[in-house]
Amino acid sequence: MLVGITFALLSCSSAKVVSIDKIEVNPGVLNTELYYRFISKIDTKKETIFKSVSIDSITILKFSVIDELTQLQSDSKKSYPKGKYLLQFDLPKGKILKNKKDILKFTLEQNGKNYFLTSKVDSIKIVKLR
Repeated sequence: MLVGITFALLSCSSAKVVSIDKIEVNPGVLNTELYYRFISKIDTKKETIFKSVSIDSITILKFSVIDELTQLQSDSKKSYPKGKYLLQFDLPKGKILKNKKDILKFTLEQNGKNYFLTSKVDSIKIVKLR
C-alpha cells in the first residue's frame, strides 16, 4: 500500500489582515454618483511597502495609508515601519460586481520579497451624507 504525502511550501509574510469594512456612501447631492469606500486594517511585524490592492479584476495602485497609532495619512509610495495601518480607497458603484462576494488581495513587500494576503469583507455599512 502506497501512501502519498503532499507538502506545500508557503511564504509567510509578517503581516495579517485584521478586518475589511465596505462602506456604501450615498453623497446626498443631486447628480453625484454613489460609491464604495473600503477600509482595510492590516497589522505588520516588519517594515512593509504596500504595493497594490485588487478586487474583482480591478487593481488599485494609489490608496491612502493611515497609521492607526498617530492617525497620520500618506500615499502608498513609501516604506512603513512595523505597526497597524488602515488602507483606504474608493470605487464607484458601477465598478463593483453586485452578486459577487468582495475578496481583496493585497500585494506587499518585506525584505525585498513580494507577499500576497487575501481576505473577504467583514462588514458592510451604509452612510448617507447631507
